[in-house]
Amino acid sequence: MSDAASPSKKFELEPLASIDIPDGSPWLVKNMLPTRGMVVIYGAPGTGKSFVSLDLALHIAAGRRWADRRVRQAGVVYVAAEGGFGLRKRIVAAIAHHGIDPTVPFALVTAAPKLGTASGDADALVAAIRKQTARFSVKPGLVVLDTLARSMTGLDESNAAGMGLFIETVEKIGRQLDAVIVPVHHAGKDPAAGMRGSSALNGAADGVWRVERDGPRRTITIEKSKDDQDGEVLPFGLVRRELGVDDDGDPITTCVVDLETDDAPPSGGVPAAATVSGQREAVLSALRHAIAIEGRPSRNRAIPVGMTVISKSKLWPFLEPIGLGTSSKKSLDATLNRHLRDLEEIKMIGRHDDWIWLLAPVESEGSTVV
Repeated sequence: MSDAASPSKKFELEPLASIDIPDGSPWLVKNMLPTRGMVVIYGAPGTGKSFVSLDLALHIAAGRRWADRRVRQAGVVYVAAEGGFGLRKRIVAAIAHHGIDPTVPFALVTAAPKLGTASGDADALVAAIRKQTARFSVKPGLVVLDTLARSMTGLDESNAAGMGLFIETVEKIGRQLDAVIVPVHHAGKDPAAGMRGSSALNGAADGVWRVERDGPRRTITIEKSKDDQDGEVLPFGLVRRELGVDDDGDPITTCVVDLETDDAPPSGGVPAAATVSGQREAVLSALRHAIAIEGRPSRNRAIPVGMTVISKSKLWPFLEPIGLGTSSKKSLDATLNRHLRDLEEIKMIGRHDDWIWLLAPVESEGSTVV
């Protein structure tokens, strides 16, 4: 990879009087993620480090606040070096959960580059990013390498020389793209001892985020920050989401990040360890909305007095924003029926024939009775 400066420019001296603060913000995420350099996100298996990395990436692509901080929008390239099937599910779930426009400048790569070797993959990756992000509304500013180990195949991460080659290559990619590079890495056998492999990685990183789990409590700790205060701890939860059903009629599930609480459901979802699905909560929310708009007072003697009801056929348009009502009618009808049955069992709704109502009156905009 060509990154050499001319001899006269390489060691150019800058007089003290000309040194000033560069224009613009040095942060993609204010006081957390810089616009340049290398920031490592690491954790033990099962802590949620890849979920955190993806959530961060999508919010930057959307220019949306993350962890209650300002975000500078940038194009994002997410290198899923361990394969893309599971990540595709997470992406679909996350954009639905957060209401992110799918046209934001975000792109997925599912091939594993061999960085730091003579494979030529670093040059090829930079060329591909430059060419294929030309359609982005903003320039690429973040490249995620998930995981570090799969992005340096052929090198020994425990060897300082091997890790040094990887670091040098990553830094060159960052300079050529004018972007921050975020490798996702594993913790060592003793998570308290830090990242797996050579300590050269920690020394070279501009930032290090540690992701941990203690029962239902998950945290992101800013372990290192070269240009801001470290030690901050951010709690987060993983909320389970259903994306539909497979060919056997079983739910297709994954998780999304909720930075507000510890594995809790403040945004219409449920804890990953709970038995109530996030999509069921979304169905209930859609039902409330539908009844408020299309509901009608009922005079059917089989339905409790004072209930505002809606027919299932009227409910479908309100389900499209949560991912229902847009695919195979047969499978989605089975999914909806299962959610309605479960909501009825826990006394959240009532049903009779095709009519559905909440077990708490909701004001209706109509006056027709059924």
